[in-house]
Amino acid sequence: MKGDDKLVEQLDVIYRLGRELILLRDEAAIGERVLKTTADLLQVEGVGYGLVNELTGELEYAYHLFAPPGQTVDYHQPLKERKPCPICLTVVRSGQAINVADITKDNCYVPTVTDWLKRSVLAVPMRVGQRIIGALNVARAEPNYFDVYDQQLLQMLADQTAVALENARLFKAEQSNREQAQLLREATAALTSLDSNQVLDSILTYLEQVVPYDEACIFLWEEADLRAVAGRGNLVQEQVVGQRYPVDSNLLREQVGSTNHALMLVNTFLGLHNSDYVPGWMSVPLRVRGEVIGYLTLDSQRRTAYIQAEVALAQAFANQAAVAIHNARLFEQVRAGREQLQFLSRRLVEVQETERRHIARELHDEAGQALTSLMVGLRLLEREADSPTAVLARAAELKRMADSVLENLHRLAMDLRPASLDHVGLVAALNQYVERFGRQHSPTLVAQFKAVGFEEGERLPPLVETTLYRIVQEAFTNVVKHAQANHLDVLMKRRDERVVIVVEDDGVGFDFTAALQNHHLGLLGMRERAEMLGGCLMVESTPGSGTTLYVEVPGVYSDSHC
Repeated sequence: MKGDDKLVEQLDVIYRLGRELILLRDEAAIGERVLKTTADLLQVEGVGYGLVNELTGELEYAYHLFAPPGQTVDYHQPLKERKPCPICLTVVRSGQAINVADITKDNCYVPTVTDWLKRSVLAVPMRVGQRIIGALNVARAEPNYFDVYDQQLLQMLADQTAVALENARLFKAEQSNREQAQLLREATAALTSLDSNQVLDSILTYLEQVVPYDEACIFLWEEADLRAVAGRGNLVQEQVVGQRYPVDSNLLREQVGSTNHALMLVNTFLGLHNSDYVPGWMSVPLRVRGEVIGYLTLDSQRRTAYIQAEVALAQAFANQAAVAIHNARLFEQVRAGREQLQFLSRRLVEVQETERRHIARELHDEAGQALTSLMVGLRLLEREADSPTAVLARAAELKRMADSVLENLHRLAMDLRPASLDHVGLVAALNQYVERFGRQHSPTLVAQFKAVGFEEGERLPPLVETTLYRIVQEAFTNVVKHAQANHLDVLMKRRDERVVIVVEDDGVGFDFTAALQNHHLGLLGMRERAEMLGGCLMVESTPGSGTTLYVEVPGVYSDSHC
């Protein structure tokens, strides 16, 4: 039994330690102070404690004090039952203190790695409320050293230590929450840019501060595929960024693409041929107004991987990132649309001026010269009034001139707007246009027209008829200018309440994507006309393989023949 004076002195030491621990917020400082006080108070040669890691299911030893000198160690014990069992592990599992008089003669327990040269071992649970967070243990070289008073003192120290560590963790968590909130506010401010590249770069920069990673990538939906638009990490930038990934080409991508919530994996294989081992991996959806526009993926080589709190934080950040990406995309679409509109407006003025010059040239060169010839012929006719034979011949020649003028004026009028389009409808107008086009370019180009599903007398709304006529007209012009085709076929088909027109040639073909990027006016104009009616225009063409133009628009029939 300890002396009363000695006991009072020991209790005073524990009291003063408790007051010190209240002020400490650093786990390392708490551990150092507790271990030193415990060693001095109980006159032991070894003291240490292990804490439960609920994520890994292990008892982790971060601090252990030898006498002499002081030293820290780091090792882990799985929280599973086994025999013989480490003393501290048994204490954590049972919640009861254990006092072993001579561990060298005990078959039930084994000492911790740092207590192999000791014989007396005492360990007590560290509690916070009803929860056991670890175990505090002491050891001496001689046997039968610890008594019940030592156990009570050690339990007091363990209780103080547990509360201090819990307070330190709560303080650290609260501080971390404040820092994370500040980071999210800063990220929100940084993600206000409307430049897509800058937004993507800022997302990856702030994501690393919010949730540390070794590699990260931003995937966005493009039709049915996920495209990697930005990333950090050498392998990601070299092998992933810029690639398109069909969702069904990989089991993990299929799982990511089919879920609308965060996904976390531990100890998985990624990379080419799934050959890269990754301890921790996470995917969080980029959501805007309930729609998933893509995913953020990040991985870590840290041993403990990601925890649920980090997943929640990453999702909160991803929600802001998704809005920033969506806004930047909308801005770029508006800007691209404005630029395209400006371009089309400029080209429209150019086309109008070209059309005016063409009409003026036609009137001057064709009609004007023909009328001049008629005037000259009429004067000659006056001179030959006394010769009936000469008059008849001259009259026949003047009639041919007049017919030619009428034909040219009719052709010019047809190019501007065919009268048949107003009187008999689109089917008849296109049939006449294709026949006339074929005659003009025969025999080098054979043009054919076929209409399917249209009954005689049925009409489309005037705007639909005019739009489709202009699209076919522009398509034929492109064939003459660029295709070098021998055959040109037009199919017009009614499909329920929609109208489909297919224009196909066997010419040299072209790169459709490149033509759009180069602002090819004809293609842009045709697409704009189709979209104006709520329809679509598609082109299938490759160099050397001809071209097929497909137009589909709504076609509500009307009896109006205006």
